[in-house]
Amino acid sequence: MRRPARLGSRRGLLLLEAVLSAVVVVVGLVFITRALGGQLGALRRIEEADATLALARGKLLEWESRRLAGLPPADREGAFDEPFAGYRWVLSAEPRADVTKTDGSPAAADATLTVERESPPASSTTLTAVWPANWTQ
Repeated sequence: MRRPARLGSRRGLLLLEAVLSAVVVVVGLVFITRALGGQLGALRRIEEADATLALARGKLLEWESRRLAGLPPADREGAFDEPFAGYRWVLSAEPRADVTKTDGSPAAADATLTVERESPPASSTTLTAVWPANWTQ
C-alpha cells in the first residue's frame, strides 16, 4: 500500500522542477539564437560598408594618380569590374569659393565620390576630398 503524498513531500516536486528547468533553458536558448541572428545581420552590414568604402578609396586614389601623372580625367561615373560588378560610382565636383586664385577663379574644388550597390541590400558610401580646381575640369 502506498502512502499519499503530503504537502511537504519531495515526490511531487521533482516533475515540476524538471519542467521549470526545461522552460528556463528553452527561453534562454531563444534569446541566445535571436541575439546571434542580430549579430550576423550586423556583421553583413559591416562587411558591405567595408566593401563600399574600400571601392571608394580605390577609385579616389585612381583619379588622383591619373591627375598627378598628367593624364586626362577619366569618366565621372561607371561600374566596377568583377567581382564588384553590382557596384556603381559617381564623381561630382563643386568649386570652393573660399579658395581662389589671384584672378578670383576657384583654386580648389570639393570632389565627392559616391559608391553604391545596385542590388539589395542597397548600401552606399560617400567620400569627399579637396582637389585642385583643374583636376575636376
